[in-house]
Amino acid sequence: MIRAAKSEWRFEDGILVVTGEDGKTSLAVPISSLPKIAEQARRIRRDLLHRSAKNPIQNVRKNILRLSQKVMAEVAGVSQGTVSNWESGASEPTRREMARVRTFAIQRGITWDDRWFFEIPIKPAINTTFQISWPTNAR
Repeated sequence: MIRAAKSEWRFEDGILVVTGEDGKTSLAVPISSLPKIAEQARRIRRDLLHRSAKNPIQNVRKNILRLSQKVMAEVAGVSQGTVSNWESGASEPTRREMARVRTFAIQRGITWDDRWFFEIPIKPAINTTFQISWPTNAR
């Protein structure tokens, strides 16, 4: 049994049953349909997170290295305006500039992953509500 958000989740004879705070069953879903529901929830989450995610370079600067644009520029050997252009998508860092940033991070004990230069960061969405369509054959 799982308790979350003032509800109770339990399995009964191959059915996931969710009971609300008032004791009424608000959802009953066959376990066989859970993979489809989970995939739909992952897709919704990915889409929501993608919309709210920052530029990968800005994520590296602010969240991983915790630097100002000015200091990031010094690390990469470019101007502050160039860093601003990277973050706005007007230009991209060269391999040499990325290598300087990588070296800076590693020298400071950060376990580096080059995907950070290219992938939009995934963060949990906060206070996000979404609706999942449940199978019609649920009891």
